[in-house]
Amino acid sequence: MQDFTAHQFDPMRDEAFKLYHVYDNLSQTPYIPGQGIQAGDKNIYLLRYWHRITVHSIAQHLDWYQKTPTSFISLYGDPDSALRAVSQRMEKRNIKLDGRWQNRGPVFIAVISARKLADAGVFVFSTEDLKSEKMLDLQGMSINHPLAGKLNEREWFAMDRIPEAAVEYVLEEDALTWGGMGNLM
Repeated sequence: MQDFTAHQFDPMRDEAFKLYHVYDNLSQTPYIPGQGIQAGDKNIYLLRYWHRITVHSIAQHLDWYQKTPTSFISLYGDPDSALRAVSQRMEKRNIKLDGRWQNRGPVFIAVISARKLADAGVFVFSTEDLKSEKMLDLQGMSINHPLAGKLNEREWFAMDRIPEAAVEYVLEEDALTWGGMGNLM
């Protein structure tokens, strides 16, 4: 079986490439100072990544209504997509979880260096990587699979963890509201 490989960042072209992680107080994957970001499923498996990157596991991760932790941390590949995600969370401040209404609290964006992720050996892939023929073949699905329609073209995934050293800074929603995208560059 062929491996589904992590995204190959070009050191010359991608040195300044940033990824954006949106989270709030109810998120399974918040940034924790001194630790970084840990996937909701804290069991680090001995299985190779392609055994965990399945249609079922990604569909489960993308379903916000299920609360089973996954090995994935969602990221955005551009500030516009991240800001849209922040706006959506701010508009739906109160959400129903486990049968009761809960407040998200403030919304944050962690700005992450893609180069530092690669240097730390974090397995990172994009939806474009996921839609590649190689990955589709491994999963036995086609581009017409229902999951393909749920994938945001600007979405990325990190497996298991993002080390503290890869997080360049974190902005709270107030800074985003007043400063807009300029704060994310």
